[in-house]
Amino acid sequence: MRSVNPNQQFLSDFLICHLHSLLTRELQCGSFEADNAIAWFHKECRYFPPQKSQFDFNQYARNEVIRHVGPHRLKKETPKVIRDQPVATWTPCQHWGGSRVCANCHQANHVAGVMVRAQALWEENHKFVRSYVNTVLTRRSQEVTQQVFDDIVSGLWHRVVKTVDSFKDPGNGTQRRDWLKQAVEWTVSSYFADTMAAKRDSRRTESFEEVIANIA
Repeated sequence: MRSVNPNQQFLSDFLICHLHSLLTRELQCGSFEADNAIAWFHKECRYFPPQKSQFDFNQYARNEVIRHVGPHRLKKETPKVIRDQPVATWTPCQHWGGSRVCANCHQANHVAGVMVRAQALWEENHKFVRSYVNTVLTRRSQEVTQQVFDDIVSGLWHRVVKTVDSFKDPGNGTQRRDWLKQAVEWTVSSYFADTMAAKRDSRRTESFEEVIANIA
């Protein structure tokens, strides 16, 4: 009989939002090594001691993955600060170890069900999704860095989490992948549309700042 993972409620967030980026971006694993590490994580995570919050689990899981791959592999980057921005304060809710009860906390069972459905799709299709993202980028003749590639994949799974409630699971792998293909197409198009809009806004801001500087 398969034992219940004591951290099941926290597993989906780390798998979908953090694990692959940690492996490929910070630990600089190739695709084969990353796949092996993900398989290792699936086996080992059930033996992690119970954690009190999502934050605690993410920290513990992150440290275990780093220890498994090798701390010496960890890439240390100095964040680039473009300009000072006001930092918005965020008070953790109960799921994240705080005392605040947010809208998701009020419907915790529903949210947990959504994450379990998204996790099931991720476990079955995460390799396929990365392959299909690459196919779409190649078709569009878009060459991107590994970081941008990971951001697009991450954005896709965020979209899956948001829309999985409306997904009528056909119970067939091919049909599930057809749904994911549509989500990939939308995510890639949206990413580059948002990037172009941000560049246009940046040019406007820079031009305005140059004008002001010249007047001064």
